[in-house]
Amino acid sequence: MDFSLDGRVVEVWFRQSKPVLEGAERALAGAVEREDRVWTPNGFYRYAALADLSSMAVLHCQNRDFADALERIRLYPPPLRRAAFAHGMQALEFWRGNMHLETAIERVDAYYLQSIAHQIRTGLLHAAFATNGKYFGGDKKMRQALGQLSSLPPRFVEDVLQHWPDEGTSAQWRDVFEKLFAAGQGLAEMQS
Repeated sequence: MDFSLDGRVVEVWFRQSKPVLEGAERALAGAVEREDRVWTPNGFYRYAALADLSSMAVLHCQNRDFADALERIRLYPPPLRRAAFAHGMQALEFWRGNMHLETAIERVDAYYLQSIAHQIRTGLLHAAFATNGKYFGGDKKMRQALGQLSSLPPRFVEDVLQHWPDEGTSAQWRDVFEKLFAAGQGLAEMQS
């Protein structure tokens, strides 16, 4: 639940601390766990809780384990950076040069192409946050969240968040995927 108090945006967070802390521990060790949930169309990534935790302004905390976890997540952990980047690049690596993608482009199979493009887009977003050592906070307000990342390839935001044709032509769809693949290549080069 979001609301404004004295001109400051406040998000109320209702979760049990034990599962959150257990998930945070796994994420700090490099676990990228995705679960299907109806309320989050791209899946619930457990490590997204780290974005919430890292942005908390704690007024008082009697739970020592919780306070310790908050302190340890202040710096983005290298194991999570490597794992989140690799996870984010999986779809792109699978679909680049894939025969099924090529034939779908030729027959302009719009629904299938939109699904593939969305899968690649979601992965690239995770990889972009990992590249910048910033916790991925979920899908809401994505353009605004990307604007806070300091290091992205040229045209990354425009190419990843581009509008896809409802039907389109083979040439239009080829352009969509060329832009996505270029964005991914730019991220990969930043990792080198």
